[in-house]
Amino acid sequence: MVAAAAQAMRSAFDGTSTAPSEEEKRQVFNTYIELEKSRQERREGSRSRWSTPLAVALTGLITLTGNFIFDYLRADNQASIAAISARQQFQYKILEKELADKKTEVERAKVLLFLVRIGVLDQLNQPEIEKIALAALPPDSPVGIPSLRSGEVRQYLNAVGRADIAGLLSDRAIELFFKHEAMTESSYIRTTRNGPRKDFFGSVSIGFGYSLFNVTRQKFEADWGDILDDDVVEKLVPALGLRGDAVDAFLASDAGKVSISYAEAKDNFIRTTFGPYAGRLLTSIPQARELSPDCFGAVMSVAYFKGFTFDSNAVRNEGMRSLKKAIEERDLGSIPGIIRSLDTMRRLPGVQQRLDELASLCEAP
Repeated sequence: MVAAAAQAMRSAFDGTSTAPSEEEKRQVFNTYIELEKSRQERREGSRSRWSTPLAVALTGLITLTGNFIFDYLRADNQASIAAISARQQFQYKILEKELADKKTEVERAKVLLFLVRIGVLDQLNQPEIEKIALAALPPDSPVGIPSLRSGEVRQYLNAVGRADIAGLLSDRAIELFFKHEAMTESSYIRTTRNGPRKDFFGSVSIGFGYSLFNVTRQKFEADWGDILDDDVVEKLVPALGLRGDAVDAFLASDAGKVSISYAEAKDNFIRTTFGPYAGRLLTSIPQARELSPDCFGAVMSVAYFKGFTFDSNAVRNEGMRSLKKAIEERDLGSIPGIIRSLDTMRRLPGVQQRLDELASLCEAP
């Protein structure tokens, strides 16, 4: 059914466009009719997902634009019109898929806004789509490459029976955690070359800074056994506990040349970070469960960054003790200021900016 539309699209890209035949025009038109019919059926079967402001606005935009396109296509037009229309049909399908997907309103808006900004939806009304998507996002909501990390985190937590923790974390808090604690794919490949490396402490690290120095074989296999192939795990076991020259020797060996992809590193980061750290925070400060999802994620990020030093008597950890006390006493108004004051190493670039971003998550809307 869509062969003519696909051919028209290919012609537009390779410069071999010819005047569209009546059959090609009819095929493209029928493709749109099928799309509209499918959209109607899904709307009737999934009213909750199709009745949000974002979905309603985008559906209206698709219908209005589509009607204009095919009124225009029925006339005697140039070949480029058929090619453009075919590309638009492809992009309509992207919109339809996103509207029908079981995402939150915010997740859906982030994906659409990202697609607009990188030019994937270049044949549609980009300014209007961006306007609609932005209206569905909270103020200052970060829109990065939508591997939909928040969705991946929630999916994993639900799969391991920690839906309670998934509900305590907001999308914004998860995105901010990834921003500061995880690597982008390009940075990961450039820094690690997809393999083990010697870290700042002179031990072997893999993934997003997972150190093999202070970890037992049992713990290592629990953290990586379901992610890496068995032979890769076995090759890495000899690196456990190594330091100094022994690290250099290991990295120079065949075992030191194993490959760990970005996807595998990210999978391990999600498994070993969100569930364990959120659980540890609740154990240390049970009242943290009462924080907003934004603020809970911010406090968890602070604990990851500064360490679980809420009960430390050291002078340098006075701010962490104050943070715990404020949460326990439900003194929510003081939390942002305490977080901002935690920078005891002001000469490190970006530290205060990071704390400011975390503090803003705990400020009342």
